[in-house]
Amino acid sequence: MRSQGAPSIQRLLWTQITWRHARKTPWATGLLVLTLALGVAVFLAIRLANRAAVSSFRNFTDVVTAESDGILNAPAGSLPESVLSELRSAFPETPVHWIPVVESTATEPGNGPEGAIGGRVTYQVLGVDWIAVQNLAAARGFDRPAANAVTSTASSPSSGGAGVWERFRDPVAVMAPASSGSGLPPTSLRLVIQEQVVDLHVVASIPETPGQPKAPSNLLLMDLPALQALTGRSGKLDRIEFVVPEGPDRPFRVAALRRGLQSLSGGRWIVSTPSDRRENAATMTQAFRMNLSILSLLALLVGLMLVFQALDGAVVRRREEIAILRSLGVDPERIRRAWLLEAAVLGMAGGSLGILLGWAGAQGAIRAVGQTVNALYFSTAVRSAALDPIESAAALGIAVMASVAAGWWPARLAARTPPAQLLGCGRAQKGVSTPAWMLPAALGLLAVGGLLACLPALRLAGGARISLAAYGTALSWLLGFGLIGGLMPPFLLGRLSSWSGLSAPWRLALSQLRRPTGRHRLAIAGLVCAVCMTAAMAILVGSFDTTLRGWIERTFVADLYVSS
Repeated sequence: MRSQGAPSIQRLLWTQITWRHARKTPWATGLLVLTLALGVAVFLAIRLANRAAVSSFRNFTDVVTAESDGILNAPAGSLPESVLSELRSAFPETPVHWIPVVESTATEPGNGPEGAIGGRVTYQVLGVDWIAVQNLAAARGFDRPAANAVTSTASSPSSGGAGVWERFRDPVAVMAPASSGSGLPPTSLRLVIQEQVVDLHVVASIPETPGQPKAPSNLLLMDLPALQALTGRSGKLDRIEFVVPEGPDRPFRVAALRRGLQSLSGGRWIVSTPSDRRENAATMTQAFRMNLSILSLLALLVGLMLVFQALDGAVVRRREEIAILRSLGVDPERIRRAWLLEAAVLGMAGGSLGILLGWAGAQGAIRAVGQTVNALYFSTAVRSAALDPIESAAALGIAVMASVAAGWWPARLAARTPPAQLLGCGRAQKGVSTPAWMLPAALGLLAVGGLLACLPALRLAGGARISLAAYGTALSWLLGFGLIGGLMPPFLLGRLSSWSGLSAPWRLALSQLRRPTGRHRLAIAGLVCAVCMTAAMAILVGSFDTTLRGWIERTFVADLYVSS
């Protein structure tokens, strides 16, 4: 037994072997941590950007009324305004607020295709019934942004003595979010709405209410009849939202109202909830987000290969120290735990740094992801990504587990190091013969990849599809060709050795690869991985570009197109 107060063997191994080596080679250790951090950062940045893009999709009326209890939509087209009268007549005794909504888009005028697709700022113009919103706000104690805005407008310096409702009767009056920095919205906006250039008057700002969603920077609120007139949709509604007043039996009243609406509709409209719309938005982008997540894992895979190679090299460089420890009686299990601890600490350090880099990278990635979402799926105004604790914990856990997994083989190698064979033999690592399992394993992986390539794509909810089997094919072939790459040096050198044209320096250089070490094979596998993934991305982009150009040439055959 060790005496009380004496350091444990495991602590001595950490301070005298692992930590001492890290102090002596700070640049190599820092580069290893940075390599792992970059892989984690790419993974986390894409995850945070995906989360921010989807979470930004919500009903814009959430800013005005808070989350409604239900939404009425037409299965196709618009709802007639007469539905409002029908609802009030069908539920005369039911306490409920009906909020009719019309939505449109607007953008700044411009000539030609300025900017990238999805890069132009698109405003969401929301037409609501000011009276209905004011009644709802009054019933809730004036705690809604619309009520605050309408109430504070009378004392606004720009009111010019005009009454509140006189200002909102202006057919081009809008409410806009406060501009960043100044805290005040612009006084006017010149936008294109339904191919009309309209000068909108900003008569009030959309204030922020604690505990309520913040107004997106591209949201504009307008009186319902005014927006109907601008868009040429008089008498038409996009949807009707309803809110049931607070009360002890509110959930039962909401459920009863939804059942009544469904029985009254007869298939003329669809009753849904805001959460349904958010789930639909998440479903639409599920395949897109999963593709990005899987591609981001490739960066982490490359980092893990480098971690494995670095730890394996560390075993070679420090095997004399390991042999001395073994000769002093340190059991192999303690040595193995010391190397696994080193791998875990590297994973913790790399993961922590990767979280910071990933959050910083997400601020740039969100613009690219948001631009794609705007062009393909739905409008989103998100411009930044928050550091989510769940995603951060997942990234840190993946970094630690992956680093420990990468360090398992070097730890096993260190624990099995025979001291009698290594003491005094220098640092050179002897080449080993080709393992018998490499060729069968490589052929097996190639065969598995070929079988996976024949499987159909996985169909997700909502009709989206993703080829998980194709990813399995790519991974199987990647590993298979990596193993074949490790078999190539002895095979090629056997053919080159009979060539008399090689000079002495070439023969000396190639002699190191006649019996390659594990590090040689790992370096070749890493190079194969890098080349394969670079080629795959180039083929992917080229194929998509060719397909899109062909579709454009077949579909758009006119000489000139004019669009809003």
